[in-house]
Formats: sequence, C-alpha cells, structure tokens
Amino acid sequence: MTYQTINPYTNETVATFADATLEEVDAAIAAAHGAFLAWRETPFSTRTAVLAKAAELLRADKRVKSQVVV
Repeated sequence: MTYQTINPYTNETVATFADATLEEVDAAIAAAHGAFLAWRETPFSTRTAVLAKAAELLRADKRVKSQVVV
C-alpha cells in the first residue's frame, strides 16, 4: 500500500510513499532513541549552537522562497 501527501491549496499530490514495514518502523524508533541518548549527553552550549544554526538556515530559506515569483 501507499499513502500520499496532498497540497491543500491546489489539491495536487505532492508525493507518494510506500507504507513502512514493522521492521522499518522498529529500526526508525531505535535510531531515534539512539539519537536522543546521544543528544541528551551533548553539552548545552553545543545544543544551543546547533539550534541557532538551524534557525539561521530556516530564516535564510524563508527569505529565498519569499523572493521566488510564481
């Protein structure tokens, strides 16, 4: 089976994805848990710097997209 994401404004299909198997779901959960365990051991100053950089990139992307003429 598959599922789709749909643009609510245009009602167009954006992408189609295959359903994940139980093994794929378990692997994704295990990977997320492993990432959490590493992240919680990361010093606060490092986590702050990572999140500040992510915010900077999102703001830059927003500025670029707002300049695109459709």
